[in-house]
Order: sequence, then structure tokens, then C-alpha cells
Amino acid sequence: MKILKIGLIVAGTSILLTACGGDGSDKNNYSEVTRYPVADTFEKIYSNFSHYTLYAQGKDYKGWKMMVTTQPGKQYFINGKNYLTVSTITESEVDGISTGRTEVEGFVTTNPFEIVSDPLPRKNHYKNVVDSHAFLPKIANLDQSGDFFTSSTYDPKGVKVQETRRTWYLHKVSYNRANLCTKTVITSVKKAGLERDKTATVCYEIDKDGSIYRLQVTVITAVDGELQVVNFES
Repeated sequence: MKILKIGLIVAGTSILLTACGGDGSDKNNYSEVTRYPVADTFEKIYSNFSHYTLYAQGKDYKGWKMMVTTQPGKQYFINGKNYLTVSTITESEVDGISTGRTEVEGFVTTNPFEIVSDPLPRKNHYKNVVDSHAFLPKIANLDQSGDFFTSSTYDPKGVKVQETRRTWYLHKVSYNRANLCTKTVITSVKKAGLERDKTATVCYEIDKDGSIYRLQVTVITAVDGELQVVNFES
């Protein structure tokens, strides 16, 4: 069995998990929360160190495991802006056997937070260009959604090889928790045309302060030539 290298799809999904202690179902002491932080939560997710492990069961009943480490790196000051590099390392296993490892480097700015294009002049290097970055609201209501960013990846010869679109949405989990989710669609560009899209949905269960309690990742990927929907949980 061969698993698609899913690190490219879930890159930038680092989390800081708060110690879990129930689902906050005691309604006697708290009122229902309908508004949750979005921009600050995403900045925390994309700009901090984290390491976490997710598990899933494949269609063949084999145990799948995904380990993701996000490591902030160097800071650059270019054209009046501070840039931070963030590396995301994703490793996958099936029944204890390694099936792939990817490392993806991205760039972010803070104040305001944005995922940005690679600002460094490089030769013989793949380059990611952010084509658009939407405004992220500081606070959002339940069931609110919007665009996050679109980007293009170019090979060392300047040929576009990949297009990415990420959106976000917020939906209710309990009276005082919500899932802040991103949906990422990656399309590989080949000489013969466009390959089948790769899709991942990542949901962070948060409270009104943006603390994260639980993570779920759903990946639609090809395994042995067959499409599968794989649900990973922390």
C-alpha cells in the first residue's frame, strides 16, 4: 500500500492543544457562546511550535498514523516588513511502516497576520507565490465562512506546478465550543493537463478564547489507485 504524501495538503496545520477535560457540557454555569476568535487563532496556529500525532483506520482496517511538527525558523526584515519562516514536517505510517515524509517551508507576517509569498531571491528552488489573501475577521459568528488564501507553486524553471485554494468556516460543536475549520484544495498542473484535486479539511475545536482542545483532519486521497476518505483524529 502506498499513501499519498499528505504533508503538502496539511502543511500549516500546527496546533497548540489545551489539556482536555470534558466537552464543557455543564450549562448551569455558562451561557451559550455564538462568537469565536478567528484571526488571532489562525495566527497562533500558523506561527508557533507544535508537535502532534493523529490516528486513523484505513478502508483495509490497517492503522494509519500521521505526525506533524511545525517549527518557526528565521526572521527576515525586507522592504519594511518582518517575515517569519515556518517549516512543517509531516510523517506518515501504516501499521508501523513509514510511508512518507515531507517538509514544507512557508512564510507568514504578523500585525496583521498573513500567509505570504516567499520573499527571498532563490535559484534552483521551488517558489510559492500567494496570489490573494482574504481579510480574516477578528471575531466570527457560528456558521460564518470565507476565503483564506490562494497560491501558486513554481518549479526552478518558473513553470507553475501547483495551485492551492484554502477557505475557512466556523460551526457549532457544543454550547461553548466550535470547530474552526479550513478546507484546502490542491491541484497539480501537468503538461498533459490538470491532475485529480487533492483535498483536506482540518478542524480545530476551540473555545471563546481560541484555546484548542481537539483536532480532526479529513483527507481525500488515492491509495493503490482508489480514492479514499481518511479521517484522522488527535
